[in-house]
Amino acid sequence: MECRTVIFDMGGVLLNFDFDVYLNSFREIGLKEIDQMADRYRQKGPFFEIEAGLIDEKEFFDQIRARLPKPHSDKEIAKTWCRFLTGIKPESLAAVEEIHRRKPTYLLSNSNPIHWNWVCSRYFPTEEVFRRYFDGRFLSFEMKKSKPDPEIYEEVERQLKLNPHDILFIDDSEENCRQAEKAGWQTMCPASTKEWIDFLKTIK
Repeated sequence: MECRTVIFDMGGVLLNFDFDVYLNSFREIGLKEIDQMADRYRQKGPFFEIEAGLIDEKEFFDQIRARLPKPHSDKEIAKTWCRFLTGIKPESLAAVEEIHRRKPTYLLSNSNPIHWNWVCSRYFPTEEVFRRYFDGRFLSFEMKKSKPDPEIYEEVERQLKLNPHDILFIDDSEENCRQAEKAGWQTMCPASTKEWIDFLKTIK
């Protein structure tokens, strides 16, 4: 296939996680509403609000703390939320680095400052290291927009000044891919890490 730019989702594509650990970690500290608020692709309540940039970290911690039966520090809540993140596989970073040598690459992620700091501390400790893999990033909490809302795809196009068809978007959410396709983007919705790594090898 042909494209000019490759845009990667983070969680579920580049960054692996265990959703059951997400739920169980918050159940263990007594957050009864976690099953209603947590979602693989679209959070609710304070989890959505921090991803959408509607509240900051302090407000998030305060809202979660108010729902818990016992006091927990900001650090304890952050550690609980990051426990389900299992990391980025070396082969994933290698594949992104390889395609980055041939095409501009970007991240487009529904994320939050807590998870983004976790990822950067382990994989992208400096901007120089990040630029080995990506030309830039579009993070929901910074943009105050989130997938699959059409506005986030429009904003990415505006900033990159690209024809929509020149963009290849790799995301593990079918709904996010569907909305990107409506915007005119090419998409790939992988079921595994190996699938998207192999797919990158077909890009001209």
